[in-house]
Amino acid sequence: MAYWPVTLPAPRHDGYQLAQIDPAIRTAMEGGNVRSRRRTTARTDRIACTVRLTNTQFYTFRAWFDASDGANGGVSWFTVSLRTGGINGSALQTVEATFSGIWTSEHPSHDTWLVTMPLEVRYA
Repeated sequence: MAYWPVTLPAPRHDGYQLAQIDPAIRTAMEGGNVRSRRRTTARTDRIACTVRLTNTQFYTFRAWFDASDGANGGVSWFTVSLRTGGINGSALQTVEATFSGIWTSEHPSHDTWLVTMPLEVRYA
């Protein structure tokens, strides 16, 4: 499994969003109540986060994202430290993540990139 590069910073606190993926499946019936059941007991979350990178770090991120031993174009799982709101509150926790969509970036200044990443997280 790939790892978030140690040369890259952790995601920023501002703009950080965490949402649980619904573990239930619901079926509407022709009459009566909706039938529902739990699809899985595994907890998975969606996290939207931003990381502030220098030009050099941005090029490192792009290379890691595309590398087959990295994020593999966003389809491979990787280990990263994120805030998950779990037992340790807002402390960083090592989790397994994958991209749930494509990342976007802003270039607000000469040597700064803001990369926004939509991630899906599973807890090992």
